Amino acid sequence: IRSALSRLGILPERLQVIPDYLGNLAAGLDGADGLLSVNGTGSVIFGRAGIRDGRRGGWGGLLDETPSGAWFGRLVGRAVLTAWEGNRETQHVADLYAEQFPDKPQERASFLNTLYSSDSWQTTLGHLAPVFAEAVRRESAWARECLTHSLRQWARDMGSLAGELGLSHPVVYTGVGGLWRAWPEFASLAQRALESQYPGVLLWKDPVLPLELGPARHFLTTLPAIKAEKA
Repeated sequence: IRSALSRLGILPERLQVIPDYLGNLAAGLDGADGLLSVNGTGSVIFGRAGIRDGRRGGWGGLLDETPSGAWFGRLVGRAVLTAWEGNRETQHVADLYAEQFPDKPQERASFLNTLYSSDSWQTTLGHLAPVFAEAVRRESAWARECLTHSLRQWARDMGSLAGELGLSHPVVYTGVGGLWRAWPEFASLAQRALESQYPGVLLWKDPVLPLELGPARHFLTTLPAIKAEKA
């Protein structure tokens, strides 16, 4: 990488590499303090208050039960497999899966082979998330229970991070990722979960800037601190 940058005339020591959520927070809140919830294939919560920052989650779909495509897809996968093994309580999930993905494997061996032979099991599971969203829309008791559990954990993480950072109320937050973008009901469901635990504390804000401007906005946000450190 250093050699490639040098050929481009870029001094490596002047290049700053940051996690995507730093740029997303800067773009989403236009450099202001607050919280960012990333809920796409994976999930992570990140917050900033002045020079302090912190995060919750981001553990990956194996461990993180907060809302993400991979987690909801994992729930769907388990429900479909148990239905194929005779569980009548999740048969409606298997029916939805067959309805939405008639070209995907419809029996256990090929389903598991497709999942475990894929380059990214997390992405493969994430593709099943629309089945979960549809089950919620159709008032599936199974889906509603799973969603309530996941959103309660997410709301606790949001509230505890806001408290840890000492953010002033109301705490502004924004969200990015496929669940916010592709599931129209997700934002209202998430806000309802927050209100049930922290009424009036966390306030939604639509992302202010395009995410591709995030790294530049992050640099402008942190520039005063960098100058003060050098002085």
